[in-house]
Amino acid sequence: MFDILTQALQAYQRGQLAEAEQLCYQLLDSEPDHSDALHLLGLVFCERKAFHEGIQWITQAIEHKPHDPFYHNNLGNAWMKTGQLPEAIRHFQRALQLQPNFAIAHNNLGNARQAQGHYQEAIHSYQEALKYDPTYAMAHNNWGNALCHLNHYKEAIQHYQQAIQLQPNFAMAHN
Repeated sequence: MFDILTQALQAYQRGQLAEAEQLCYQLLDSEPDHSDALHLLGLVFCERKAFHEGIQWITQAIEHKPHDPFYHNNLGNAWMKTGQLPEAIRHFQRALQLQPNFAIAHNNLGNARQAQGHYQEAIHSYQEALKYDPTYAMAHNNWGNALCHLNHYKEAIQHYQQAIQLQPNFAMAHN
């Protein structure tokens, strides 16, 4: 069964969502509780912007493997896309309970806090993300965005410049 999951993941990474979906269903036909296949199927639906369906699949994956921080982080991302910020925050926080050094989840929690207008809390999350991954350009960029909302433009520019230094082709930081 590992080979089917590997093929499905590779298809997903290539952007061949129909193939990834078909392979996930094939795996789930023989192993209905396969959490990784359920999770990947959720990601396929989210990639198609069918977030509610994606949420259903990832939630099923979590029912079978509740201690996977990546599942919770991805479920948080799906909830963010639907505008359900409290649910997104709950899952980002759960991911961080499970893996406190998960820089991407800290960044995502910051984005959710920023979307709520809680810029200081967002900045704290970006600081945590950078504590665990000092090369995380997106966290610098998002920190800069939060600072702009607080009218701290000089400090924001420093974070945008840091993002560009870390990732020179990072277009968002150039804006």
